[in-house]
Parts: sequence; structure tokens; C-alpha cells
Amino acid sequence: MGETIPGHLRPLAYEMSGLMHNMLRLMRAAVHDDLEAALITVCVANASMRKFMATCGPGSDELRRARLPEEALGSVSRRLIAEKTNLPRETVRRKASMLIENGILRVGDDGAVRIAQRLHLDDMQQALCVAHNELSRLVSALDSYGIGGASPESDQASVDARAPVEIAIAPRGGGEEDIDPRLFPMAFGLSELVFDCMYYMREMFGEDLDRGLIMVVANEATMRPFIKDMRPDSPIATVRAPPEEIRGSISRRLIADQTGLARETVRRKIARLIEEGLLLADDEDAVRAVSRLHHPDIQKSLEDGYASVRKYLKFVRAYGVN
Repeated sequence: MGETIPGHLRPLAYEMSGLMHNMLRLMRAAVHDDLEAALITVCVANASMRKFMATCGPGSDELRRARLPEEALGSVSRRLIAEKTNLPRETVRRKASMLIENGILRVGDDGAVRIAQRLHLDDMQQALCVAHNELSRLVSALDSYGIGGASPESDQASVDARAPVEIAIAPRGGGEEDIDPRLFPMAFGLSELVFDCMYYMREMFGEDLDRGLIMVVANEATMRPFIKDMRPDSPIATVRAPPEEIRGSISRRLIADQTGLARETVRRKIARLIEEGLLLADDEDAVRAVSRLHHPDIQKSLEDGYASVRKYLKFVRAYGVN
């Protein structure tokens, strides 16, 4: 293994950790702080919208409808949800029932489920805007390191991505029957992106979603002190493992606060992550992530995750979301 890494990997890892942290926070807020329920919701949302989006290109009037006929939406069985999410069938059955009870999912006569139609709600529109703007900010931050740009198609798209992105989406007709036509593409594109990123997170940190969230937060805290001012030509960008004295750390209590996980859960999972060599504990009992950016599988997961971000931005740009 070489002594250096490509110069873009460290900022990419930092920004992708921050992105996953923010995306998971938004997902958990929508389903009462339950990551497994959030993953199920994303899976169902993607299956529900895929059928509709297959027939609605840019400019379609159907994109303005806040409430679609039920037959316009797809659905998915609990068995297929378990296969797609790699969650146990009993977990899917139990959490899907909770989501149906809470009005987040709907169940059909055949027992398959689809997402409840909520794009006319202010909090749903705001969550989509926040997520989209975070993605635009990420590609702008990474552009200075020569990492692609907002779109693989043109240099102009990268320039546009540096400008502040303001998306104010609200019902156009004064009621819930007429929504902004950008909402459906954003919602569908984000469901694809989040599902992809959850897959890459589990590839890097294991199937346990809470464990993955802890690692995302620990990685972000570890890199923050030295990467916020790191220039593209800095030797720190390419060194295999930065000196310990410039790396950050985070307490177990703060990890619990930032993740919303129970302190005992955090303590137990961190102990296991230390045993596996993914985290290190310092003299003050704070933890930091072990640098693994030289591993080809980690590099591939990061590159694939960022490719999914660019794929999302290319998709929604066709529908007028800049």
C-alpha cells in the first residue's frame, strides 16, 4: 500500500460524512428518530413514485397535482422491502405497521404499501429544499479540489453551483391541489440518492444503521479541525494518515446528543467499534475515527456516493431545479 492517497479523497470523505449526517437527521425527524423506519420509508417512497415519474417528463401538467389517483402510484410488498433494505422480515412487518398507523404509509387491498401523499405539506416541501440545497453546497465545496462539479456534462453547471441556491416552493393555486412541478422530481431523485448512500454507508461500516450513524458523526468530528482550512495543495490532503495532534475527537455524550441515540446504545456500539479497530479512544475517553482512506473499497464507496449526488443534480436540473 502506498504512503499517499489522491488529494481529493479527504475533503470528499469529510463532505460526504456531513451530507450523510444531515440526510439521516432529516430522515429520522420524519419517522420519530428510527433509522430502520426511515430506510423503509425511503424504499416505499421510491417504489411509489417510480411508476408515476416514468410517465411524467419535464413540463408535464401532472407534476402540479398535489394528490394523484391511487392507481398512478406504485406499491411494494413487505417481502420486497425486506429484500431491498436487507432488514429482517419481522422488523419490516413491525415498522411498516407503525408507519401505517402514523399516516406515513398506506396499505392497499392486496397488502402492498405505498407512500402517503404529503407533498402539499409545508414541512415536507421545506425538507426537500433543505436537502437539495445541502447537495448544491457540497458540490460547490468540493469543486475547488477538482472533484467533478455539479454535473458531469458541462463546466457551466459547476460555475452555477457556486451561486447561492434559493428554492422557495409553495402551493401555486392557494390550495393543495396545485403544487410546484419541481417537487415530485426532487422527492423521487432524493429517494434514489438516499437509498444509494445508505447502501454505501453500510458497505463501509456494516449493516447496523445506528453503528453507521455513529461512524459518520465520528468521521466528521475527526476531520473537522484540519480540513476546514486545508488548501488543495496542502500536503495533508495526500498523506495517508494525518498526525494525531491535528485530528479532532468527540465524546460519547456528544455523539448521543448529535445522533439522538440512547447513551447506553452509543457506549455499547462504540466499545465494539474500538474492538474492531474503527475508532480510537484518547486519554479523555473521547473517540476519533481510524483513517482508512487508503483502502480501495472505502475509496470506491466514496466515489460511488458522490457519483450518486451528481446523478441526482443532473436529473432534477432537467425539471428546472437549479
